[in-house]
Amino acid sequence: MHDPGRLERIMALIPPDDALWLSERLEPRWRQRARRLDMRNGAIARALELLLPEAGSLYAAARTLESALRSQRISAPGELGAVLREIAMLNENRPLGWRQICSLQKSTGAVANPACHVARHEVSDEPKAIAI
Repeated sequence: MHDPGRLERIMALIPPDDALWLSERLEPRWRQRARRLDMRNGAIARALELLLPEAGSLYAAARTLESALRSQRISAPGELGAVLREIAMLNENRPLGWRQICSLQKSTGAVANPACHVARHEVSDEPKAIAI
């Protein structure tokens, strides 16, 4: 017999942390992935906010972030290092390209002035050197 309230009663009997963990595991895979990617995008926005003052442009910050993630230089100290490790974990250690980072930024709008358009002569293979 189908009892729609059964899951809620069971969840009420276990500690809140365990109930949250269990409810996340019971969700469809697509919803779990969407949540993970939303968290990743938030971490990318935080990393760009940290990199922008020194990088000078969103493009330069995105290239620096791409370089750090590709080279697995995620052992940087402080808040930036923590955010880089979070991005790597949430993106399942797959690298992100600067175009993808800019595209994500434009879609979320989390960083002010999200212009990632660069003139062809400004594009170089080397990201701006920023201490990470």
